[in-house]
Amino acid sequence: MKSSPKRFGFVLLAVLLTSSVLMAVDIPLTNWTVPPYHASGSQGGITTMTDVTPGTGFVGVAPCRLVDTRQAGFPAGYGTPALAGGVPRNFDLNSDPLCTGIPAGVASYSLNITATNTQGPGFILIYPQGGAQPPVSTLNYSGAGQTVANAAIVPAGTGGGVTVIAGVSGTDLIIDINGYFPVIYNNGNAFLQEGNVPGTGLIIAVNAASSNNSAGVLGFVGPGFTDSVCCGPVGVVGKGAFNGVAGVAQNRATVGVLVTPAGGTFAEGQLGVSGASATQAYGVNGFTYSNANADDTAGVLGNAFATTGRVYGGRFFTQSTNSGAAGVIGFSADAAFAGIGAGGYAGVMGIASSGEGVKGISSNTAAGEGTAGFSTDGAGTIQTEGYLGYTSTVAVRGVGNITKSGTVSFEEPHPTDATKMLKYVALEGNEAGTYFRGRAKFQNGIATIDVPEDFRMVTQPDGLSIQVTPIGDMASVAVALISLDRIVVRGSRNVEFFYTVNGIRRGYGDFKPIVEVDKSYVPKSADARMPTVWDGEIRNRLIANGTYKADGTVNIETAQRLGWDRVWAEREQQRPVLQPPGSPSP
Repeated sequence: MKSSPKRFGFVLLAVLLTSSVLMAVDIPLTNWTVPPYHASGSQGGITTMTDVTPGTGFVGVAPCRLVDTRQAGFPAGYGTPALAGGVPRNFDLNSDPLCTGIPAGVASYSLNITATNTQGPGFILIYPQGGAQPPVSTLNYSGAGQTVANAAIVPAGTGGGVTVIAGVSGTDLIIDINGYFPVIYNNGNAFLQEGNVPGTGLIIAVNAASSNNSAGVLGFVGPGFTDSVCCGPVGVVGKGAFNGVAGVAQNRATVGVLVTPAGGTFAEGQLGVSGASATQAYGVNGFTYSNANADDTAGVLGNAFATTGRVYGGRFFTQSTNSGAAGVIGFSADAAFAGIGAGGYAGVMGIASSGEGVKGISSNTAAGEGTAGFSTDGAGTIQTEGYLGYTSTVAVRGVGNITKSGTVSFEEPHPTDATKMLKYVALEGNEAGTYFRGRAKFQNGIATIDVPEDFRMVTQPDGLSIQVTPIGDMASVAVALISLDRIVVRGSRNVEFFYTVNGIRRGYGDFKPIVEVDKSYVPKSADARMPTVWDGEIRNRLIANGTYKADGTVNIETAQRLGWDRVWAEREQQRPVLQPPGSPSP
C-alpha cells in the first residue's frame, strides 16, 4: 500500500474505529485497514498536524501485539504497569522482542491503540520519542472502566521509539502493529518495474531544481559516499567504490547526447559501442554533428587542470602488438585504412591521404618542441631523442646517431622556372669527417695556416690531411707541419693557393663502414613486406643477399638460417601481459 505526503509528521486519525464502550474482558488481536494518508489540506482521509513529507512504500506485517500493560508476563518495558495519568512513557517499538523483523530504518508505524480499564475520563497522546508533544489526542475516553480503540500512523522517534501519555486519568494500554513505512523503500530488496510504455520512460524522475548539486536520480554504492551530488544540475549521478554508472547493452551501452534548446542534436558520446562486425567494438565513440561547426569543436575532449603531478588530458592503451595496432589512431576526412598494417604497432598513429598524419605544434619553441620522440631502456633511462619543430630555426634535431637508407639533400627554388627546384645531395664518406678551407699565399716560400678554434674543438689530433692548389702559376708544394695548433706548408713560388684541411670528429675515429646488420634491414616478422621506398640498388641488394624474395616477401630460408624466426617467436613469448596503470583487472 502506498502513501505520498510531503514530510513524515505526526499523524492523528480523525476516524475512530470504534468509540463504543467494549465490555468484553478479552481484547483479541485482529487486523485492520491502514487509513488513507494524504497531505495537509487534502479532502478527507488522515491528515498530519505538521508539514508532510514525500511518500514512501508501506510494508505490511502479520498483526502483532507490541505493548499490553495488563500483562505481567510481557518483556520489561512492554507490559505492566498501567499508564499513570499525565506521566509520559517511552516504547522502543522496533526492538520489541515479541514482534521481531521490524527494521531500524522505520519512518512511521501503522498502529492500533487501545485504552482499556480506564480509571476515569481522559485521552491518549502518542508521538515520536524525542519530539514535541502534540496538542491533539489520538483517542479519548469519557469515564472509568471503558475500552476505546483508534488506528494511527505514528512517526518513529529517537531509536525508533514512541512516547505515550495518558492525559488526566490513567489507563491500561495496548499497542498492536500491522505494518510500517520504511525510510528506505524495500530495504534489502531489488526494485523492479515492468511495463510497456512506448515513447517515454518506464520510470521518470523529475527534479525542478536547477541549482548545482541537483539531480533527477542519484545512486551511490559502497562506504564513504553521501547523498551529495558532485556537480550539476544533472539528470543522473552515480557514485561507487568501483563504478559510478554502468551501462550494458549489445549495441550502445551508455549514450549521452548534447542538444540545442530547440531540440537539435549538437554532439553525442557513446560508451561501449559495437562495430561493423561481431568482434569489432569501441570503448568510447564521440562525434559532433554538422551544426556544431565552431572552431575548436572536438569529437572527444579531455581536460586536466592539476598543476602538479604527471597528469593527462587523455590516456589510451592497447594490449595488442599486431602490426597496425595503436593506442591512439587519428584519421583525416579523406583517409582510409589502406596501409595501416605496414610497420609495427604504435602508441599514436595518424593517417591522412593528403594532409598530415600526425601534427605537433609548439607556439613557444624556446621552451618546447612541436613533436618529440624518445627511446628508453627498461628502467626508463633515455637513450636517444628526436625532435620535429625543435626551435624557430631548427626543424629536426636528433640526440644520438642519425641513419638513413637514401640520400640527404637540401632543396631551393629555381630562380627562373616555377616548375623546377634545385636539389643538392650531402657529401658521404666512410668516416665522420670534419673540414675547413680557405685561401692563403706563400711568402719567401712558406705559408702558415691558422687552425680555427671551432675546428680544434671537434676534431681529433690524428688523421689530419691538407690539399693545396696553387693559383695562377705552377708551384711545387710540401707540408712542413700539420697539427691542430697550426699548419705550415712550403712552396716553390710565392703564389696564392687554395687549401682544404680534413680531419676526423673527436670520439668517432673508430667508425666502421661495414657492420653487423641491425633492425634497419631485418624484417619485423615472417609476414612482413619489403618497403616500396627501397627501390633500385637497395632493393636489388636485399634480394641478392637473401633477405627478401623478388616478390617482396621475406626469405624464410634466410630467416631460419640467421635465427630471425627464433627472435620473432621469443619476442611474442616474452611479451609481458600489460595492464594500464591504475585500471582494475578484467
